[in-house]
Amino acid sequence: MKKLFLAAVAITALLTPGQAAQGRWINFLPPAEYDVPYKGELTIWMVNSPKDIPLYCSQDTAKLACAYANKDRSRCMIYLLRPELRTGYGMMSFAFVLRHELGHCNGSALGDPTHKGWRKVPADTKVKTPELPLGTMIMRAAPPIVCLTPEWNEEPCANRHSVTEMQYTKRDGKSR
Repeated sequence: MKKLFLAAVAITALLTPGQAAQGRWINFLPPAEYDVPYKGELTIWMVNSPKDIPLYCSQDTAKLACAYANKDRSRCMIYLLRPELRTGYGMMSFAFVLRHELGHCNGSALGDPTHKGWRKVPADTKVKTPELPLGTMIMRAAPPIVCLTPEWNEEPCANRHSVTEMQYTKRDGKSR
């Protein structure tokens, strides 16, 4: 992909709404042994609406992001709310969110909303953006559905013709 447009926010803090309003959001970074570059196949899905997060994230606490890894941790999918939609959820940087979710990809606290054993830090903690595995795919989660050209560029699906609209030739050489 020519341009990596990544920005999002992690799972919301475990503080009361009053504390969050005062800017004291807390979040978690993974334990050191899981806070390492992810080596498997990674797909990052950018979610278009806070209402859509529950469609992708099964945890009740997931408001802005979640990660799912297969059993051997060779493949992981991260679902992130698009950055411009994260207002009101704290000041967590993309780097922070990514490190948090990659900790899950590496196998720590998958499916555990308490994040037992994780490092509790202020959400505005500055962190370095972690390396992504070579071949990481960044995709837009549906809706809206987009079509891809053979060159992997997005285009509206309305530009496509259905098979019934196209003229094609049968094996017998007769056109339909």
